Amino acid sequence: MFKMKKIVLFFFLFLVFQQQVLCQYSKGKFYIEANYNYVNNGKMVDNEGTKEITSTFSSNAGYFVLTNLVLGIGLNYHYWFNSQTDLGMTGSLNGVYFSKVYITNSDMIKGYSPSVFVKYIYPVTHRLGVSIMAKSFVGKLTELAYESDKDVIQDISHNYFAWSSAGNYKGLAFSPEIRYLIKEQVGLQLNFNGLNVVSMSMPANVSTNYTSMYQNSFLSPTETNKTTAINFAPKYWNLGIFLLL
Repeated sequence: MFKMKKIVLFFFLFLVFQQQVLCQYSKGKFYIEANYNYVNNGKMVDNEGTKEITSTFSSNAGYFVLTNLVLGIGLNYHYWFNSQTDLGMTGSLNGVYFSKVYITNSDMIKGYSPSVFVKYIYPVTHRLGVSIMAKSFVGKLTELAYESDKDVIQDISHNYFAWSSAGNYKGLAFSPEIRYLIKEQVGLQLNFNGLNVVSMSMPANVSTNYTSMYQNSFLSPTETNKTTAINFAPKYWNLGIFLLL
């Protein structure tokens, strides 16, 4: 009889716990989140080398159409930057440098894209949960390329605008996540990146500040680049915060 009472009590507590967990992500609630990532892959040694920076920020708002299932919309910002710096020319007299010029070629791309997403959340405990998100986005890109030089001895630098262009990009993303409620309506989450399929369409070098004779040599047809990648490297994870309303 005592054993039966323990079984009944355990079953009752399990049902209460399960009901509390389901209420957190129940149908009819609103969901808001923001995520951020920053990666620096560059390496500079004695003023020479590369800089490779990527940064992403996304904000999403959705509605629980079913318990544990969210549909929503979002806005994404993407930033890519890379540069290559090499020693261009030097000047010396009696073995002493009076000029040492480093030349840097840089390329910067910024993108803004609205998106739609669907997310399924599985609560493991009252506070801990896992989720999977699928997102589709379409947006606009702007690209700026330029060259600069700096004389590190005389501390003189110049910037030379090369060209700029505008294009489009679109993609799909499938990302697993882990989440933890720090309060009843506020939590932290870690997005593990996962599968990304991205297509960029960028007319190369559509405008420059060079003379028309040189400008014509930069023009080219629209270039489209499509990439598919599965990446779970920790440096590409996105840290986020979410609200349940």
